Amino acid sequence: MSTRARDNEDNELKRRYRERDAKFDQIVSCLQRELHSDTDSLTKMDWEQLTEDAEELTDNWATAEADNRLPGVTTELQRLLSGHQEICRQIIDILDAGQPDGEPILGFPGRGRVAFRRSANGN
Repeated sequence: MSTRARDNEDNELKRRYRERDAKFDQIVSCLQRELHSDTDSLTKMDWEQLTEDAEELTDNWATAEADNRLPGVTTELQRLLSGHQEICRQIIDILDAGQPDGEPILGFPGRGRVAFRRSANGN
Protein backbone atom coordinates (compact mmCIF):
# COMPACT_ATOMS: atom_id res chain seq x y z
CA MET A 1 0.00 0.00 0.00
CA SER A 2 1.36 3.42 -0.92
CA THR A 3 2.07 6.06 1.69
CA ARG A 4 -0.72 8.25 0.31
CA ALA A 5 -3.25 5.38 0.42
CA ARG A 6 -2.21 4.53 3.98
CA ASP A 7 -2.56 8.21 5.00
CA ASN A 8 -6.04 8.34 3.45
CA GLU A 9 -7.01 5.16 5.28
CA ASP A 10 -5.62 6.53 8.56
CA ASN A 11 -7.55 9.79 8.11
CA GLU A 12 -10.76 7.92 7.31
CA LEU A 13 -10.25 5.70 10.34
CA LYS A 14 -9.68 8.70 12.62
CA ARG A 15 -12.83 10.33 11.22
CA ARG A 16 -14.85 7.17 11.90
CA TYR A 17 -13.49 6.97 15.46
CA ARG A 18 -14.61 10.58 16.05
CA GLU A 19 -18.05 9.80 14.56
CA ARG A 20 -18.34 6.71 16.76
CA ASP A 21 -17.38 8.67 19.88
CA ALA A 22 -19.86 11.44 19.00
CA LYS A 23 -22.62 8.85 18.51
CA PHE A 24 -21.73 7.30 21.85
CA ASP A 25 -22.04 10.73 23.50
CA GLN A 26 -25.49 11.03 21.92
CA ILE A 27 -26.42 7.65 23.43
CA VAL A 28 -25.30 8.85 26.88
CA SER A 29 -27.30 12.07 26.44
CA CYS A 30 -30.37 10.12 25.36
CA LEU A 31 -30.09 7.91 28.43
CA GLN A 32 -29.70 10.98 30.61
CA ARG A 33 -32.88 12.51 29.20
CA GLU A 34 -34.78 9.24 29.65
CA LEU A 35 -33.60 8.59 33.20
CA HIS A 36 -32.99 12.01 34.76
CA SER A 37 -35.13 15.08 34.28
CA ASP A 38 -32.63 17.51 35.85
CA THR A 39 -29.15 17.46 34.32
CA ASP A 40 -27.86 20.00 36.84
CA SER A 41 -28.46 17.62 39.73
CA LEU A 42 -26.38 14.80 38.25
CA THR A 43 -23.21 13.92 40.12
CA LYS A 44 -19.98 12.67 38.64
CA MET A 45 -21.01 9.19 39.79
CA ASP A 46 -24.34 9.56 37.94
CA TRP A 47 -22.51 10.43 34.71
CA GLU A 48 -20.13 7.51 35.19
CA GLN A 49 -23.11 5.19 35.62
CA LEU A 50 -24.77 6.59 32.49
CA THR A 51 -21.55 5.94 30.58
CA GLU A 52 -21.35 2.38 31.91
CA ASP A 53 -24.99 1.83 30.98
CA ALA A 54 -24.32 3.14 27.47
CA GLU A 55 -21.34 0.78 27.14
CA GLU A 56 -23.53 -2.14 28.15
CA LEU A 57 -26.24 -1.10 25.70
CA THR A 58 -23.79 -0.84 22.80
CA ASP A 59 -22.35 -4.25 23.74
CA ASN A 60 -25.81 -5.81 23.90
CA TRP A 61 -26.90 -4.18 20.64
CA ALA A 62 -23.83 -5.49 18.81
CA THR A 63 -24.42 -8.98 20.20
CA ALA A 64 -28.09 -8.95 19.25
CA GLU A 65 -27.23 -7.74 15.77
CA ALA A 66 -24.58 -10.42 15.33
CA ASP A 67 -27.13 -13.03 16.44
CA ASN A 68 -29.79 -11.61 14.09
CA ARG A 69 -32.18 -10.95 16.94
CA LEU A 70 -32.61 -7.18 16.94
CA PRO A 71 -35.96 -5.64 17.76
CA GLY A 72 -37.51 -3.20 15.35
CA VAL A 73 -35.74 0.15 15.43
CA THR A 74 -38.41 2.58 16.58
CA THR A 75 -37.10 4.67 19.48
CA GLU A 76 -34.47 7.41 19.47
CA LEU A 77 -32.19 5.21 21.57
CA GLN A 78 -32.54 2.29 19.15
CA ARG A 79 -31.76 4.56 16.19
CA LEU A 80 -28.65 5.84 17.98
CA LEU A 81 -27.51 2.31 18.86
CA SER A 82 -28.06 1.18 15.29
CA GLY A 83 -26.11 4.16 13.95
CA HIS A 84 -23.31 3.50 16.42
CA GLN A 85 -23.07 -0.11 15.32
CA GLU A 86 -23.00 0.91 11.65
CA ILE A 87 -20.01 3.18 12.35
CA CYS A 88 -18.31 0.32 14.22
CA ARG A 89 -18.82 -1.92 11.18
CA GLN A 90 -17.27 0.74 8.96
CA ILE A 91 -14.26 0.93 11.29
CA ILE A 92 -13.86 -2.83 11.09
CA ASP A 93 -14.11 -2.73 7.30
CA ILE A 94 -11.29 -0.15 7.20
CA LEU A 95 -9.20 -2.20 9.61
CA ASP A 96 -9.90 -5.40 7.67
CA ALA A 97 -8.77 -3.74 4.43
CA GLY A 98 -5.36 -3.15 5.98
CA GLN A 99 -4.96 -6.63 7.53
CA PRO A 100 -3.46 -9.67 5.85
CA ASP A 101 -6.00 -12.49 5.42
CA GLY A 102 -6.67 -14.41 8.57
CA GLU A 103 -5.07 -11.86 10.91
CA PRO A 104 -7.55 -11.08 13.68
CA ILE A 105 -8.55 -7.64 14.82
CA LEU A 106 -8.17 -7.55 18.57
CA GLY A 107 -10.13 -4.37 19.15
CA PHE A 108 -9.88 -0.67 18.72
CA PRO A 109 -9.70 2.29 21.10
CA GLY A 110 -12.42 4.57 22.36
CA ARG A 111 -15.83 4.55 23.85
CA GLY A 112 -18.60 2.34 22.62
CA ARG A 113 -16.00 0.17 21.01
CA VAL A 114 -18.01 -2.95 20.34
CA ALA A 115 -18.48 -4.34 16.89
CA PHE A 116 -18.12 -7.79 15.52
CA ARG A 117 -15.83 -8.61 12.67
CA ARG A 118 -17.71 -9.92 9.68
CA SER A 119 -17.04 -13.42 8.51
CA ALA A 120 -15.60 -14.09 5.07
CA ASN A 121 -19.11 -14.35 3.61
CA GLY A 122 -20.05 -10.86 4.87
CA ASN A 123 -22.21 -11.92 7.82
